Amino acid sequence: MKRFIILLFVIFAMLLQACAPVDEGEEPVSINTDATTEEEKEILTVVADGKTEFEIIRPDEMDGVRSHLFTSFYKEFNERFSCNIESNSDILALVYKVDPNAKEIILGDTNRDASAALKEKLTAAGGNRFGIMATDCKIVINGTGWYQCYLALDYFINNFASVDESGRVTVSVECGFEYISEPCDDVVYTIEEFVSSGKEIAFAATEKVLKFQNKNGAGTVQGGCTDGKYVYAGMMGTGDDGVEYGVISKYDLSTGELIKYSERLPLLHTNDLTYDAKNNRIVVATLDAGWTRLSFVDADTLEYQGDFIAPVGIRGLEYLPETNQYVAAGIGIEIMLLDENFNKLSSHICKDQTLMTQGLYSDGKYVYDPRYIKGRAVHLMVVEDMDGNLISSANIFGLSTAEPEHMYRLNGNLYIGCNYSGWLFKIEVIPQNWW
Repeated sequence: MKRFIILLFVIFAMLLQACAPVDEGEEPVSINTDATTEEEKEILTVVADGKTEFEIIRPDEMDGVRSHLFTSFYKEFNERFSCNIESNSDILALVYKVDPNAKEIILGDTNRDASAALKEKLTAAGGNRFGIMATDCKIVINGTGWYQCYLALDYFINNFASVDESGRVTVSVECGFEYISEPCDDVVYTIEEFVSSGKEIAFAATEKVLKFQNKNGAGTVQGGCTDGKYVYAGMMGTGDDGVEYGVISKYDLSTGELIKYSERLPLLHTNDLTYDAKNNRIVVATLDAGWTRLSFVDADTLEYQGDFIAPVGIRGLEYLPETNQYVAAGIGIEIMLLDENFNKLSSHICKDQTLMTQGLYSDGKYVYDPRYIKGRAVHLMVVEDMDGNLISSANIFGLSTAEPEHMYRLNGNLYIGCNYSGWLFKIEVIPQNWW
């Protein structure tokens, strides 16, 4: 009987132990032998000890800003991480079969499926944003606009590197990483910002906005100007007698519509145009008579009104409506301020004598002088203030081998019209050095 009572006591104690709550500080013992811990996510190592198996892929076709930006990123990446990553165009996919397992950092709108996937996510998010996505062996970086592309590249280059105790740099991304930014507004850079900061500037074409048409046999783009609403193109042709002539065409930039074009006019080379708001006329620098002959064309009818022999040689000119004066470029790249009768009020010799000036633009504070470098895809923009101080001899990206012929500002945007391509390009002021 005594043994039976002891046995009951033991059984009761065991039941109490089984029903007791588990202490929160203790790990409960699992009896599920089939359970597995969460798998560690794969890490894509882009750079380790100065070595990389990745390659940068960029679009074959892109605007001048992205072209300069992606090239700058490639150079900065190699320099910052002491590696030798290669950069290639996505056009190779059209020639060679692309290895789907190739390790790639894909920039912008390429023909890769991963680019389309990120673009879809950015579009779905709405607004101006940038994104970074890592899947398998691809890292995709893009933005809705060129400025958002810069933010994406800057985010990547500054947030995925680590340095160990021995100073070795590793750049890595977790496979499956996905980041879509909050909305971020576009930025419009100005000359004043760069002047005040001392940073080096550049110019780049962002968009082809208008294709100039060949009318009355004149197919060579020369001068151009705007009246604030319409744009005018001076097109040059050569007659059967070997003498040059000009045709003035008038376009609505908002629609691309050709509004009107003139007959063949005796404008010779038609080197530059400016709109004289006081007299509602187009003033044409013909390059005749030692550059002194100017011609006038009615801005409404596009009819020839006659000539004027200026007291100075003029190659390019810009009318300033606020003061009823002209800024002009003359012989020896002399930058002149002229009165309404083209008499010289002041002048200085441009400090950058590289190449010949084309059709210039001025807002009365700065003089913009685009210059053509034959055979090159990067051209030159000389910027001075009205006192002759050289602000910059800047690169112009994105015009390819087209010849920059004229320049003006309309609705706050800069435009350059080009020979050889026949396009009018929208131009942005950008940093020469992004990092």
